[in-house]
Amino acid sequence: MDVIPPRNFPVGEAALREALGHVENGAATLGFGRDTQLKLMLITEELYTNVINHGAAASRVEIALRRDGSGQAVLNFADDGTPFNPLDQLPHASHDLPPDERPVGGLGVVLLDGFCAAVHYHRAGGRNCLEMFLRP
Repeated sequence: MDVIPPRNFPVGEAALREALGHVENGAATLGFGRDTQLKLMLITEELYTNVINHGAAASRVEIALRRDGSGQAVLNFADDGTPFNPLDQLPHASHDLPPDERPVGGLGVVLLDGFCAAVHYHRAGGRNCLEMFLRP
């Protein structure tokens, strides 16, 4: 199986645990090792927590997972909140500053930069959509 179909979750702390289990089990089903499973779970937790804490008007999150033709893990994450592209919000260089000089927030972008070979954002069907290609 190369695709774990999209699954919807309500926005909230209780559903976060269920979403993480979905990603972990899906990654295992696709044959990804524990290291990749943990990276996918950490990315999911960061994005989901941001939707819970900052996703204005968001009520649902959709998560899908697949293995592309080169064997790379691809995570799709969408929410129905107001338009927001996290890739445009903060400079990627802020992680080079000492911790006490960094702006609050923005480490999720650093996480994506570190774990992903490519990340794409688009708005479709009233949803913020991120497609993330993990580094091999």
